[in-house]
Amino acid sequence: MSLLLLVSSSSLLFVLAFSFLPSIISSIFAEVITILPGSIDENRYRFVDISFYPVEMGKEVTWYNGDTVNHRLIISSALGPVNFTSVENNLNSSSVVVADSGIIEPNDSFTFTFDKEGTYVFYSPTYPWIKGTVFVTNDIATITETDSENDIDVQLSWTPSVPKIGEETQFKIIFIDRELDENQKHIDYKFSIDAPNGQSIALQSPHSGWGC
Repeated sequence: MSLLLLVSSSSLLFVLAFSFLPSIISSIFAEVITILPGSIDENRYRFVDISFYPVEMGKEVTWYNGDTVNHRLIISSALGPVNFTSVENNLNSSSVVVADSGIIEPNDSFTFTFDKEGTYVFYSPTYPWIKGTVFVTNDIATITETDSENDIDVQLSWTPSVPKIGEETQFKIIFIDRELDENQKHIDYKFSIDAPNGQSIALQSPHSGWGC
């Protein structure tokens, strides 16, 4: 099974074909979740650029404040099975606070290292609609491809590392500007899976706000 990723930046278009291979390309990519501009408005479509974030155990995750006001985040462990769609169901009275970001000023960030597997939730005590889930696991696979023409690296991760029939698989895509060595903002892309019978299943055609 292979993955086909079509990415356009401005007027440029490039095609990347990913295959599930035994060898995994290791690369250093910034694991960043961005608080989006205007997120204090509860009526907005979304408040962080990615609300479910799978990451390998031992990795740092950075929350970047792209808004124009101060923010604060609480990170708590979530006991019980992971719920991919509901932050509230991952947070209960048994949850334990593992980190408090303190004040994150505009254009500043907060970084936390997840050294234990499990499900974690992050949320704003001031603006409770700003929230999401970090899923920390060693059952995650990653491959990286480079588009030389546009000088962009694309890293694709998925968990579980070996997808199974009937089980949900989560994907994460990170775009990196190779010249600046930082997340590339505002990429339009199409993500699809090619089945063995040649049928292509289009999963999504989103716009990446801040490189993820």
